[in-house]
Amino acid sequence: LVAIHRAITAIRTGSCDMALVGGVNTIVTPDAHIGFRKAGMLCEDGRCKTFSSEANGYVRGEGIGVLFIKRLSDAVRSGDPIYALIKGSAENHGGRANSLTSPNPTAQADLVKAAHIQAGIDPRSIGYIEAHGTGTELGDPIEVNGLKAAFNELYRHHDIAVGDTPHCGLGSVKSNIGHLELAAGVAGVVKVLMQFRHATLVKSLHTEQINPYIQLQGTPFYVVQGKRPWTPAMDAQGALPRRAGVSAFSFGGANAHVVLEEYPAPAKDVRDRNMDTPGLRDEAQGTGPWLVVLSGRTTARLEESARRLLDVLNAGRYRGLPLDDTDLPHLAYTLLIGRDAMAERL
Repeated sequence: LVAIHRAITAIRTGSCDMALVGGVNTIVTPDAHIGFRKAGMLCEDGRCKTFSSEANGYVRGEGIGVLFIKRLSDAVRSGDPIYALIKGSAENHGGRANSLTSPNPTAQADLVKAAHIQAGIDPRSIGYIEAHGTGTELGDPIEVNGLKAAFNELYRHHDIAVGDTPHCGLGSVKSNIGHLELAAGVAGVVKVLMQFRHATLVKSLHTEQINPYIQLQGTPFYVVQGKRPWTPAMDAQGALPRRAGVSAFSFGGANAHVVLEEYPAPAKDVRDRNMDTPGLRDEAQGTGPWLVVLSGRTTARLEESARRLLDVLNAGRYRGLPLDDTDLPHLAYTLLIGRDAMAERL
């Protein structure tokens, strides 16, 4: 998340126009694992129980996540798929704390408040927070207390009274894949992007009994204890875009938070400028027919490519998303421009 924040800063100041950001975590030696175990930081049963009364330490995980960031206007102009907008971001440091593993809730609250004020949005429109949520008996309640303090300040900042109905779910992808440490922040962002895509909040695992030190009564928050549709917030004009915050806190004290908003995809238009590729379409007929090209290294691989494409078209869905006739020019363009031309052609 710190990389995301600094990339945004670089783009805003004109240092660059686009950036690749992310994190990589691999466990290639036992040394850190042994040290964390001796410090009592690791879970003994291999289950990360974020927000649970049975939370007993974190679970180490490996992973890689990379995001491509650019200005919205540039992405729209290029016809890029847009997964979300980054509305605000912030980083700070916790400063002095009681111990290496004891976070500073005041610093966490200041961080969240700063990112959301920069985003300039109504705090009631935040439907989900992807918490750092390591699954420790001490850290989880401290993080929730920081969120409560931050949102109390945000409500006051917007001169809004806290309502009786919780509107913001809390969850942690660490309950699914463990703590990716150097890649934990980007893992949380990817989870939120997928929840945007499917308009669904997914269960934060092992949360059947909430940690008794986590008190959510009278707050905007609830723990997502089961899969549920993500219903967008409403205002006088209608439904607002789904919005979420993502937190990542280093045990060395570095903190980061980003505010994300789903991007409402515009109506599909076959007149995309990327389609003006010679030979791709019959110009005499304006918008079609479209030439769909396939290739493979061998006849068998070519036939397999054709069979996979046919299966997708028959199913009418690709990667969980519906397909219709307006997707045909994009499919044709990608297969012509975005794939290697091999020996066997169709």
